Amino acid sequence: MKNLTAFISVLFLLGSLYAQSQQRPGEQPPPETGEPFKVGMAGYTFVKFDLDKTLETLEKSDVHYLCIKDFHLPFNSTDQQIAESIGYFRGVIAATK
Repeated sequence: MKNLTAFISVLFLLGSLYAQSQQRPGEQPPPETGEPFKVGMAGYTFVKFDLDKTLETLEKSDVHYLCIKDFHLPFNSTDQQIAESIGYFRGVIAATK
């Protein structure tokens, strides 16, 4: 039994030494997917600001995506209110181009 324990210990030691001697590759750059990385902002970040201030801040930060939250456009909005909000967003986007 002692011989088996000694043999396993020697194998473990040799395996550890071999693993440490192996060269590891350097840092690799991420693969190119061809898709641009799109940055957005969580709407809750601007919970204390009105919509105009929110859009102004996003424009200054060069962020083009905003997750709309209930305080920007309530869940119980009518179809007309939703259409008006979409028109407002499109107007702001057109004015910034």
